[in-house]
Amino acid sequence: MQYDENLFFECRKKIEAKLGWGDSKKWTNTDFENLSEKVLSETGVNLSTSTLKRLWGKVKYDSVPQAATLNALARFAGYESFREYERVFKKRKQLKRRKQVSCSGRKFSAYYHSTRIYSQNPAFFIQYFLGHRFVYGY
Repeated sequence: MQYDENLFFECRKKIEAKLGWGDSKKWTNTDFENLSEKVLSETGVNLSTSTLKRLWGKVKYDSVPQAATLNALARFAGYESFREYERVFKKRKQLKRRKQVSCSGRKFSAYYHSTRIYSQNPAFFIQYFLGHRFVYGY
């Protein structure tokens, strides 16, 4: 697995959003201890407070994180592994636009690429064919 700092930054943002603790720049040692406990309880992987502080930039760290550490954090963020997170992230990056669409009177945001629209609601996608909109559930 090749380490991509920008990709890891986005993974960290997902974790921060999941936790809802506010800006990580203001996190204290206690917050990192709590994060360590949460990661352990959800993934079974024990990441030390100092490791988490290094990864969040609280402590100077010039090395690349271990694959097991990246995998544990990706699993905590809701993905099977860091490799899966990378695959999903890159796929979303390829989707070029975001558009507000409505279906049965309900509005929702969707990402679209080419003629197929992928909804944030995983139950539907919309496909345009010769200017006509078709809504599918899956």
